[in-house]
Amino acid sequence: NLWTLKHIAQCYRDMGDDRRATEYMLAAETLAPDDMQTTLQCADCLMSAGRSEEALNRFFKVGFQHPESTRARQGIAWCAFLSGKYDQSRRYWTEILSASPTQQDYLNAGHLEWCSGNIPLAVSLYRRSKEMSDANAFTSSFTSDIPVLLSKGITSTDIALMLDAVLKS
Repeated sequence: NLWTLKHIAQCYRDMGDDRRATEYMLAAETLAPDDMQTTLQCADCLMSAGRSEEALNRFFKVGFQHPESTRARQGIAWCAFLSGKYDQSRRYWTEILSASPTQQDYLNAGHLEWCSGNIPLAVSLYRRSKEMSDANAFTSSFTSDIPVLLSKGITSTDIALMLDAVLKS
């Protein structure tokens, strides 16, 4: 049943097995194709499993059915970024940042701008992210995204310099 499939998926996510978690969430989604939370959870699993295009489709589905869903807009912006669709990602981050942005929203928008080559704006967005939390929380969130930054061509040296520039300000 739906409850069991979703809980098995969560157990696999907790164990770090994104592939298996995704299998179970896809099965859960077939039982509740119009349930927004199930679709969002499925999209999260797909994103974690490196299937950002499939996740993007689900975030668009939720965004179409529930235009007020900030979570859908955040998912679209992040998946578009992961997929290299920087202009699309920027449109969504601009919208998100003009509403009620979170610390993570500023961080993710900073990643987009850095990977797009807009270093001054990236630094500004990272500083806003840090201001909304503390240095340890910012550093933890930032470092968890290092594999993504590396995959986008940002070097380890540049990552260290950026962290230093943001944390020392």
